[in-house]
Amino acid sequence: MQKIHQSNHFTEIVSVIDGPLQAILNSLVRIFLTMFLPFPIPDEIIMELRASILQILFILLLVLILTVVSLIGIFTLPLTHQVTTIAPASDSSFSGTDVPFQNPLGGIGLSFVRITAYFHDSDYYAQFGLWHEGVDFVPSDAYYKQSTAYNAPKNVNHDIDVFSTINGVVTYYQDQYGSHTIEVLNNEGTLKVIFMHLNDVFVSTGQSITAGTPVGTMGDTGFSTGEHLHYQIDISNNDSWTPIDPLGYIKQ
Repeated sequence: MQKIHQSNHFTEIVSVIDGPLQAILNSLVRIFLTMFLPFPIPDEIIMELRASILQILFILLLVLILTVVSLIGIFTLPLTHQVTTIAPASDSSFSGTDVPFQNPLGGIGLSFVRITAYFHDSDYYAQFGLWHEGVDFVPSDAYYKQSTAYNAPKNVNHDIDVFSTINGVVTYYQDQYGSHTIEVLNNEGTLKVIFMHLNDVFVSTGQSITAGTPVGTMGDTGFSTGEHLHYQIDISNNDSWTPIDPLGYIKQ
């Protein structure tokens, strides 16, 4: 009974519409009926069905608006991504530099990391059919025991913080697989470091940072077989970028 009452109420509203607006509504109803009925529709039928058809058109319009708003939200989310949580403190053990020489988890040399996939790793290529353009790191036992960032009292979630290895300007994006990715371009514009598969992100596009600034936490977003950090170094080659082996830059 409630549904019938609502329909009658809508009919009453439509019935009082007169003048040019009534002609417009009749035209809309006629167009709608013509889409489904391949013959002329008498005005009497249009008047009789007008309220019901306008209800249908109104509902379809609402559905269209909601769909458009949802799609806009989905496709603009990566572009409007900002800091996801409060960033931890910077790591003072990193030295400000435009050329990286430390690994992004901190520590001396490779002491805080274990390598799970090398640059242009043949096993990686055999498994995925793609050249691996960086190095995949996971924390070593020494990291869990000695890392100041990991053992900080505020790190209640036991996150693995990832630090920038150079001074530069940030670009954040999600790649085609959904990986939260941070690029840091050095101040000379000759080299950039790339951090992929992040869970949390602490920096935003256009932000200027220094080596030792936390950029995010290690994760498994995007094309990933498990939690790890993909660390990549690209050098400028005229109008393009060429990946090179990051291990050649990390001082032992």
